Amino acid sequence: GDARPHDGLAATWSCAACGAPNFASVAECHKCGAPRPSSAERGLLEEKAILETDIARTSDEFLRLQADLANYRRQHEEGMSKACRLGKQDVLRSLVPFTVDVDEALEPPESMSPREASIFESYALTFRKVYDVWEKIGVQRMEVAVGQKFDAARHRMTDSREASGDAEAPGTVVEIREPGWT
Repeated sequence: GDARPHDGLAATWSCAACGAPNFASVAECHKCGAPRPSSAERGLLEEKAILETDIARTSDEFLRLQADLANYRRQHEEGMSKACRLGKQDVLRSLVPFTVDVDEALEPPESMSPREASIFESYALTFRKVYDVWEKIGVQRMEVAVGQKFDAARHRMTDSREASGDAEAPGTVVEIREPGWT
């Protein structure tokens, strides 16, 4: 009853105390001396082994689900960051022309009366709030100067021409048509 031959070899039993394999013909563990388990004990040990396998499988599935969740969170954060960045770019594209107009409007006209100057300054303060919006979303005007080395990553080339004289070095900014923003 307790042992079944397998491929012509005598079956073995595992010790419940130390886990060592033992020949079917022995009544005690050769390693620790524990007695061979009864058939009821063997049934419980088999059930225990099945449950341990289930626990290992469930633990592995749990770890995989945790990894999937961590990957989802990372991808979600990256997506939200990209959406925020693209949203800022959309706002920037919409407001840059307006900001250029505001810059031009903030140039005080000549020969204003004190009353006109006061009104002009009140409107100028209102329009300067546009720059506060830029600051809140982390957008800053690029500092670019004529004669600065052209950087394709930062500057947008609208035209190119041969350098004229010593004042214009090849590969430099020769004219600023619109302000840049970062």
